[in-house]
Amino acid sequence: MLRIIVIAAAMLFGATTASAAERITGHACVQSGNILEIPCGSATRIRLYGIDAPEPAQICTLPSGTLYDCGEIAASVLRDLIDKSQPVCQVLGQDFYQRPVAICRVGKLNLNAELVRRGWALAYRDTKAYAALEVEAKTAKRGLWAGQFDEPRKWRHATTGKEE
Repeated sequence: MLRIIVIAAAMLFGATTASAAERITGHACVQSGNILEIPCGSATRIRLYGIDAPEPAQICTLPSGTLYDCGEIAASVLRDLIDKSQPVCQVLGQDFYQRPVAICRVGKLNLNAELVRRGWALAYRDTKAYAALEVEAKTAKRGLWAGQFDEPRKWRHATTGKEE
């Protein structure tokens, strides 16, 4: 199944065989809930495949009506998952901005999937690789699903005019 996803992602993102086989690993700086910089301090920003997390400036609402910085919390959850580990990212292709798009792991933990499972990222609309995990998080009202939020792509469009 993963092989099919990798091939489909490579076709979707226009990856060559060489770029689809690339691995990036090292000390990571979390830029947002779905962007890592590896190594930290470099210009290499990696977009986590198949997920869309709130933007750093995005504000969401708790059930009580309290506003909170859900973009920062999503990034914080990713930082906590990585902790002091060095993620290993399997590159599947490139996004619109020519950034590597990858499935990143810490040990056996798939960071992309875990963010969706915990409710701090949505399954990306074009891939739906993690759609079942999104339904699980939504049903359990985990993370973003506990309150109200704009889908990150809709928030970006309303804020910047871009969905990417």
